[in-house]
Amino acid sequence: MLKQFKPALATIGAAIITIVTAATAQAVVVNPIYQVDDGDAESTVGFTRQFPDQTCADAPGTVMGDMLWLNEFDVVPNGDWINSVSISWGVPTESPCLNQQGPDGLLPIDKDANGNPQTAKFFLYQKQGDTLDLLTQAQTEVKPAGSSEFVTVNFDQTKQVTGSFFVGVLFPNQLQGQFPAALDTNGEQYNRSWIALTNPTARSMFNGSIPLSTVKNYPGGNWLLRANSTRDPNPPVTSVPESNPAIGLLAIGALGTGGLLKRKLQKKRD
Repeated sequence: MLKQFKPALATIGAAIITIVTAATAQAVVVNPIYQVDDGDAESTVGFTRQFPDQTCADAPGTVMGDMLWLNEFDVVPNGDWINSVSISWGVPTESPCLNQQGPDGLLPIDKDANGNPQTAKFFLYQKQGDTLDLLTQAQTEVKPAGSSEFVTVNFDQTKQVTGSFFVGVLFPNQLQGQFPAALDTNGEQYNRSWIALTNPTARSMFNGSIPLSTVKNYPGGNWLLRANSTRDPNPPVTSVPESNPAIGLLAIGALGTGGLLKRKLQKKRD
């Protein structure tokens, strides 16, 4: 029987969202935060293999592969230096596979297949045509703070970006029953969220430049994954012009001469 391999979405709740926008004349945002989410996760995403009848082809705990999800942003003024990312992790939830509903489908994402702490990698990519060029990265343990709660991870280096750039997170050896990526499904769809799955043996490809064709646009919503900007770590040095002694003496001499000439004219009148 044909098996299908696709990202699965599990709903974790519903929310009513009200967005109020206030117009500000000539507002300047310093160190803006890049985001396409509205702050609330309605679903979580993980990869699974399913038969056409929607039953799962793998038992909970089976390694599916490495899951990569990314958000794309356009640089705005005062936001061209990126130093960190903020992420809201997915939470344990029931598997959407029909033969695994219930507690057997709930797996935490902070542990790997051996029960050890799960780690993830974060990347900052600069878009160059059809290629994503790696600028910097970071690695940290996966420690979810709760549904729709964000944790911040600092990159190894602060890097400057231009035009369009991407931030992404690589979750290695994602297991059947794990849903690591929190998804906002109620916000506006900007077509800025991307996803990819790779065999663990090809994990190193994300440590360098990768073709944009490697990742696919994810139309189901927006990842709760943000980029944080900061000040220029190496601001240009502004030189202060030195005073010119010759000009100063000339000015003093002119004033002195003028005063002397004025006194001589006064004596002649007397």
